Amino acid sequence: DWHEARLAIDSVTGMIEASTDSTIMTRAQAEVLYWTLKVTTRQNDSEGAAAAARVAEQLASVALQDAEIDPSTRVTAVLSLATYAAFYQSSDRALALMDEIRALIPEVDPETAERAGLIRGTVSIRMAKWDEGEHEFLTALGRASQRNDVVQQAGLWNNLACSALEQGDWERFEAWARKVEEIQICDTLDTHMLLTLNRANACFYQGKPKDADSLFRETLAWARSSGSLEFVPEILSCIGLIALQLGEVQTATRTWKELLETEPKQRLGPQELFKYEWFRAYMEEKFRDEGALERLLVATQEQANLDLLSHYKLAWLGILIFGDGFSRRNNQSAREARQNLFENRLGWFAGFAQRWLRSVNAKTSFAS
Repeated sequence: DWHEARLAIDSVTGMIEASTDSTIMTRAQAEVLYWTLKVTTRQNDSEGAAAAARVAEQLASVALQDAEIDPSTRVTAVLSLATYAAFYQSSDRALALMDEIRALIPEVDPETAERAGLIRGTVSIRMAKWDEGEHEFLTALGRASQRNDVVQQAGLWNNLACSALEQGDWERFEAWARKVEEIQICDTLDTHMLLTLNRANACFYQGKPKDADSLFRETLAWARSSGSLEFVPEILSCIGLIALQLGEVQTATRTWKELLETEPKQRLGPQELFKYEWFRAYMEEKFRDEGALERLLVATQEQANLDLLSHYKLAWLGILIFGDGFSRRNNQSAREARQNLFENRLGWFAGFAQRWLRSVNAKTSFAS
């Protein structure tokens, strides 16, 4: 319950300000910022995240320069800033921040080390640094297992499953997804929702659209009930993409209208934005929106800084949907776009996107 979590965070502000121990106060501020960034990101509160990041930047600057501050506090202060950078600014900046604290990791407490591994692993995967990202997850998993932290273990196995899913490695995905299910804590809403979202994506990519649609709708209901708003645009987009694949134009159009009614700030943050841009590009092209190509081009270029996987996928989708016009504007041939996918273990997506488009074009008919 992210709303309740935010109230709990806010409730300690007065206690921190009243503290006379500067060491305790600095540690508490670092913790508050870390959890504030987590909550505001999950609520897709980009303004709240930006406000917290500004404070985190000041605290991180002080922490990095003051050797008297304990390593765990220094690392926690930087992790908040790295989280914001990863989801709203630049993955390169996030990794640069993580590099600044790399030497401190052996000195920090196990939980803080796990947090650092989770953030570095997530950003590494987004930049197609698969082996590095999975190494970070597995290292953090070892620490969480030693502490018997089942919540953290479930989350890390889920991240590993997501990595396998992104690479189209269905066997590893199933193996790691089962690890999540074996942990008893998986019946909590958040863990179960994230696992179900991964399973929905797996069904979609493996050519099981009806199964995927059912799972996406189930996850959408959970996301809305828990306040995990960052997933709403992604899930609605997937429901729309599947409706097109099944030839259900009315459902796709209704979903598109519902997606447009979501707040713009919900279309920011950690979700896979390429799905929203993919759905938007196809719908706008069919409705003869003259700015559709340009908007997809901008989104493709923006994702190069945040999520390289999405950047490569959108470059390929732009060529499939808009043809040579997109290729010329993006200064990249179809061969080059396809090659980028294969060189970054995303070759499976090239074929999937082509099959999806052939199916949609064969089954759908839009009025002029």
